[in-house]
Amino acid sequence: MKLLIEAMIQVFVFTLIPIVTYLIRKRTLKGFLLNLGFKAMPLKHNVLPLIIGFLIVAVIGLLQVKYINSLSFKETTGLVTQQASQYTFNLKGIIFVLTVACIKTALAEEIFFRGFLFNSMIPIVGFLAANIIQSVLFAAIHFPIITVFGLKSGLIIMMGPFIVAMLMGYLNHSVYNGSIFPSYILHALGNVISFGSKLF
Repeated sequence: MKLLIEAMIQVFVFTLIPIVTYLIRKRTLKGFLLNLGFKAMPLKHNVLPLIIGFLIVAVIGLLQVKYINSLSFKETTGLVTQQASQYTFNLKGIIFVLTVACIKTALAEEIFFRGFLFNSMIPIVGFLAANIIQSVLFAAIHFPIITVFGLKSGLIIMMGPFIVAMLMGYLNHSVYNGSIFPSYILHALGNVISFGSKLF
């Protein structure tokens, strides 16, 4: 229960800036969720990009896990992957991985980065610049990785989130009509693979 509360608090914190910004601009919350990209994901005509996106995210996630496992680094409980390694493949471990992967990180980060930041910047700087900016900022929140793995390895690892964020921005905007559901699905699945691999 504590973990679920922590996850919901993180979603709230990541949603607070978009809410305040929207209220200042619009003076109402009407249309807020639609503005963030909470809208239907038109799958009927093209599910292939989502499948290809999943395969790319899965490969990047597995390569990152393999690379991280090949490094010698100081132990830390600050990284989610290290926290996940304290569990085994049982109900408690599965609940931990699903809560952290799908709610605490994927939902909170998608609301802020692809829902708010990316969608707000597109009209100002255009799709390409907005996608690069949100991807750089998304990779930057993974900066604590550098304190664990060092500058060179940390930057190599941070390339994964950057590439995945570029892909998710493209899919949301160019393929799925501004819906954040494609990036949420990919983000959650990528996290489940990354964090879940530590249960074995």
